[in-house]
Formats: sequence, C-alpha cells, structure tokens
Amino acid sequence: MKKLLFILLIAIALTSCGEAGEASIENTLVVEQIKANENATNCNGCLQNSYKYRVQLTSHSGSVYYYTNYKHEVGDTLVSIFEFANNRESIIKQREYMLDSLTTVNQKLDKKNKELELYNELLMGIIQESSKK
Repeated sequence: MKKLLFILLIAIALTSCGEAGEASIENTLVVEQIKANENATNCNGCLQNSYKYRVQLTSHSGSVYYYTNYKHEVGDTLVSIFEFANNRESIIKQREYMLDSLTTVNQKLDKKNKELELYNELLMGIIQESSKK
C-alpha cells in the first residue's frame, strides 16, 4: 500500500501538462533533503507520525515531499519509474513499427487480390467464348 501511495504521489508530482496537453515525466530529479521525522504531539493522523523519513524531491517544475520508512527506497523507486517510462516508449515504438509493416503487407495483399480477380474475370471470359465456338 505504501509503495502504491508513493508511486501515485510521484506520478502526480512528476507529470505536468505540456503545450500539447501530454503528460510527461521530469528527466531531472534531485533528492534535495532527507529528514528524519519527529513525532508531532498535536497531530494524530499526520504522515509524520506514520513514516520515519521525509524526502524532498526537486525538479524543474517544483518540489514534492515523499514520506517513507526506508532511505534507499527513494532512489530505487525513481530508477524504476524511469525504467518503466523507457520500457513503455520502446514497446510503443515496436508496436508502431509492427503496425506500419502490417499495413504495408495488407495493402500489397489488397492489390494482389484485385489483380487476381481481374485475371479470373478475363480467364472466365475466354473460357465462355471458347465454349460458344
């Protein structure tokens, strides 16, 4: 649950609307600060009481805070986000290439089918004429 919360938090924080309305992940993230949380006495449901560390991440578009119990989780999660983004892009490019090649093959088959239908009509005409004689 904590990792899901973190991934959602990072995804919300790292995506921003571009000029074309596309969401993008920041290419540069800096771990600005890792601070140990101290228990707040007047806050019962605060994140500071649930997690040991507060991590401040900074990018071109601003800062975001992430709460965790493990310091090493920050780097691992950021690496996995970038790997996911790169893997997703490569899968999309492969699918687009496959779609383009299938479209080309389909167009060639359509052309060949029309050509065969024409030959079939010509052949049937020749057979009918020869049978009349």
